[in-house]
Amino acid sequence: MRGPWLRCALLLGLALGGGRESWAAPNAVRFWILPFENAARHGDLANVSHAATELLTLFVSKAGKHSVVEREHLDRILAEHALSRDGLVAPARRARIGRLLGATAMITGSCAREGKRLLVMAHVTDIASGRVRASARAVGTDDRLAETIQTLYENLVKGLLDSRPAPSESQAEPTPLQNLHFLRGLSYFYSARYTQALAELIQCGPDAEQDGLPGLWRANCYLAREEYDHAYLELIRLKRNGLASAGASEHEEKLRVCLAHLAPEDVQAYDRLLSAGKKR
Repeated sequence: MRGPWLRCALLLGLALGGGRESWAAPNAVRFWILPFENAARHGDLANVSHAATELLTLFVSKAGKHSVVEREHLDRILAEHALSRDGLVAPARRARIGRLLGATAMITGSCAREGKRLLVMAHVTDIASGRVRASARAVGTDDRLAETIQTLYENLVKGLLDSRPAPSESQAEPTPLQNLHFLRGLSYFYSARYTQALAELIQCGPDAEQDGLPGLWRANCYLAREEYDHAYLELIRLKRNGLASAGASEHEEKLRVCLAHLAPEDVQAYDRLLSAGKKR
């Protein structure tokens, strides 16, 4: 059964592929994300637990300095060493498999019910020492699973950052915060809360703007709100900056939608405004 969270997971995967750094750490970490457990054995949580694992994998994969163990690699290692998936349950066996996978940290999690609310918990464990580096929880609902896992992800990031010495001013990097604004914006967009989405996407800094994604999603928000003038400005700015080539046909189609709702004299005025701004 495919719920709204599974559709959101697929859409987020398409949107975030090839994204930038979002998990700050001094050295590269290879994460092994284990399937989330159905803590209370609720039958309706099986799909939710699977989707929660996939969503968290998407968020962590967005970190350019780190990597995530792929499912195919896990299957290959298990086959080569004649191990079964039953071994993933025992902590000692997990540590051994983690080392075989080349992972430096593993993330375990579980889903449970608290009345009508969904409770999701996760732990980050250092494979070499067995020490839990961070724990986090998030509470939400099934129909807003993407937002719940986003909160879980942010809480895990905070836990990892709190467990490290504070960086010096020269080491501080704004990119992770910028990407969190972008991820929040996507989550709000897929929840049809376009005003909140715009508030987050506008806060993406210049580094995040280099690939054009924040501008594209701002345009999507404006189109959803039928604010075709703002959408046109965002799309034309992307085109003039050479950031629309990856999805050129989709970009042109959105421009045609805007032009169908704008008066020619308004379009000319917007073009002059953009040209003047570029000259300055």
